Amino acid sequence: MDITTEVLDEATIIHFSGAADVTAVAEIRRALGEGVSATPCRVVCDLSGTSYICSDALGAFISAHEEAREAGGCVCLVHPQRRIADILATTQLDRLFDIFENVETALAR
Repeated sequence: MDITTEVLDEATIIHFSGAADVTAVAEIRRALGEGVSATPCRVVCDLSGTSYICSDALGAFISAHEEAREAGGCVCLVHPQRRIADILATTQLDRLFDIFENVETALAR
C-alpha cells in the first residue's frame, strides 16, 4: 500500500493506494494517528486508489474516527471504489463515516 499525506490549513488529506490488507495496517494506523493528532483534527481519507480493505484496516479507520470525535474533529472518506463502498454499506459503516465523491467536496464541508 502506498500512503501519501498532504497537510493543509483546514485538514490533513491522506491518499491511500493499493490493498489495505493486514500487511499495511500498521502503516495505515500511523498515518491516521498523525492526521488525528494534527490541528485541526480533520482527516480526509482518499480511498479512490484503494482496491481492497481488510477488517483490521477497517478497525484502524474506526479507531481514528473515534479518536477524532473525542478531540472535536472528524475522519471522512472520499470516493471508495465500488467493492469498498459495498463493504461499508454491508457493515453499516457508511452510517458512521461521512463519505464524499471527491476531496474538494469533503474540504468544502
